[in-house]
Amino acid sequence: MTTDPTLTARHPHSGGGEPYSNIYGEAWAEMTQAERQAVVDADLAQEQAEKEAETESAARQQAEDAAHEARAATLDAIQEQAETIIAQHGMAVSRADGSGALSRYLTVTFQDADGYDETLEVRISDHDQPPGGGYNQDADDRHGESDVFLDTRNTPDQNAETLSAALSRAKGE
Repeated sequence: MTTDPTLTARHPHSGGGEPYSNIYGEAWAEMTQAERQAVVDADLAQEQAEKEAETESAARQQAEDAAHEARAATLDAIQEQAETIIAQHGMAVSRADGSGALSRYLTVTFQDADGYDETLEVRISDHDQPPGGGYNQDADDRHGESDVFLDTRNTPDQNAETLSAALSRAKGE
C-alpha cells in the first residue's frame, strides 16, 4: 500500500514546515489527493516566485549602489581637479557644498583686476541646472545659478579648459 505524500506535506512558508493538516484541519484529509497536491504546488510556486523577486530586487539594489558609487567617484574626481585648477590660478575655494552622488557647488573667491573681492560659482553635475539654481536639501535652500558648469559627461580636459577660461575671464586676463 502506497501512502499519499500530500497527507503529511508541510507548508513551505510556515517557518520550517507546519503540516498542512494543522493549517486546514479536518478539511485537509477530506480533500482529494489532486486537490491537496494543487495546494502544495501553488504554495511551492509562490515561494519560488518570492525568492526570485527577492533575488531580482537585491540585484537591482546592487546595480543602483554601484551606479551611485561610480557617480560619486566621478564627481569627487572632477571636484578635486577643479580645486587644483582654482589654486593654480591663485584663487581659493571658500565654500564647497554637495557630497556623495549629489551635484557639487564651489564658491571661488578672488580679487579682480581692480582689487575688489569677487566670487565665482562653479557647479559640477551630470544634468543641466534647474532654473534658479540647484537645491540643497540639507539646508532647505537654493544654491543659486552657477557661473561655470563642469559636466561629468565631458572629458577631464574639456572641464579643465572650461574652468581655466572662466577663471581667466573672471580675473580680467
